[in-house]
Amino acid sequence: MLPCAQDRRDAFARLRQRLDARCQSGGRTGMEPLLPTGLPGVDGLLGGGLPRGALSELVFSARSSGGQLLLVHLLHAARRSHRFLALVDGADGFDPQTIEPPTLLHHLLWVRCSGAAQAMQAADLIARDSNFALLALDLRGCEARDLRRVPSTTWYRLHRVVEPTDMVLAVLTPRHLVPAARIRLAFHRPLPLTALAMEQADIAEQLAPEVDRLKGSGFNTQPEVVTGTRGGSRSQPPLTLVPETVDDDREAYTFAAG
Repeated sequence: MLPCAQDRRDAFARLRQRLDARCQSGGRTGMEPLLPTGLPGVDGLLGGGLPRGALSELVFSARSSGGQLLLVHLLHAARRSHRFLALVDGADGFDPQTIEPPTLLHHLLWVRCSGAAQAMQAADLIARDSNFALLALDLRGCEARDLRRVPSTTWYRLHRVVEPTDMVLAVLTPRHLVPAARIRLAFHRPLPLTALAMEQADIAEQLAPEVDRLKGSGFNTQPEVVTGTRGGSRSQPPLTLVPETVDDDREAYTFAAG
């Protein structure tokens, strides 16, 4: 059962107070233009890390190709910068039990969605919040037909929102999807079964993405791949944040229609 309107307002107020108390304000602050991920295969290709104020598309076309490992490293990056990572989980596929050490979860806002449409609305909302240094939009488990309905204009709007900020917006996709991406890296190779017995640092050394696009200052421009949006997008009901208790120390928020 969904909470009443007052409960939702109280949930927003609590979340805002916690973020304001623990986070720095956003905007251009003289930070380095790139955020190191700690993954040698990524940082080496990009000259130091993911660009701030831009969309970065990370394509995971195969299962077990390193998406969860990337999220873990983004959490480490959030902790190093004393900021939060907002994870918009499009298919509700994130497993917090796999995160080591568990204290990394203190730097996570986990927004659980039921599909691509809700995930895009949630990302648009969070991208406008200056408390977050990192936003990961995970669309890997979403239905292909729903992803095709996301219009190109939505991606360019997100780009305009984050461009004047120091936010890193990483979009995890199952195929080429984001026409407004400044960079696009493709992770085509699944990790070997032997990775199950390896340490995370050793697995990170195994990741070898390929560059599909590098745009902007210091990057070589690659041909743009634009995904069609046949049929356009359907109107969606308004969303509300529904707080859920995950454990004694943190909350998750689910977007619900209505």
